[in-house]
Amino acid sequence: ESFEADHTYKEALRQYRRAMDTWPYLPEGWSKIGQMYLRTRQYTLAKLAFERALQNQPQNISLLNDLGVVFLYLGKPDQAITKFEEALVLQPDYVVGIFNLALCQLVKKDKAAARQLLNRCLSLQPNHPRALRETAYIEAEMRNYSNALQLLESALVQAPEWPLIHYEAAAAAALIGQTETAIAHLQKAETMSAATEAYRFYQKPAFDKIRLTESGKA
Repeated sequence: ESFEADHTYKEALRQYRRAMDTWPYLPEGWSKIGQMYLRTRQYTLAKLAFERALQNQPQNISLLNDLGVVFLYLGKPDQAITKFEEALVLQPDYVVGIFNLALCQLVKKDKAAARQLLNRCLSLQPNHPRALRETAYIEAEMRNYSNALQLLESALVQAPEWPLIHYEAAAAAALIGQTETAIAHLQKAETMSAATEAYRFYQKPAFDKIRLTESGKA
């Protein structure tokens, strides 16, 4: 575990693989290896490791979810959906699986299905920041910017140090003319991200009017 804490992924992988030479059928070991590959974006290797782990624990909900995540990163949302649904058959209130199913539907551009799943997720965990953010995205796509801002600010109550949500809240506020709110979110985001990132985001069309104000020039 200390290897993981230090982010020395290559050494951690070496140690896990060495352990698997001794206990080749240990699903926990293959799960750890899969997670390490997932973190280092080696998705094909992660897939193989999670599949190996599932051979011995075919009803492990976390493993099914992890394999679904790999399929999603590999650009295979239908295969991801299959794995998430298998996990939900075993545990219907598995919030992680429900949320990941919603992401699959967003990838497939089925916003109605995604919204239904996000609502289900939020009914089980009302303060889920990622579900709130994705729901805000759908609202913004429908040009319901006030609703989007409200959802994003609710997400920030749970994840106040997430700069991306501050940027998105700033954009939503700007689009409904709440200049001071937009600037406040931008200023907060600037303290948590690189100056170049803040400048790049500030150049988006949502901030056109703000850039013309004295507050925006400050």
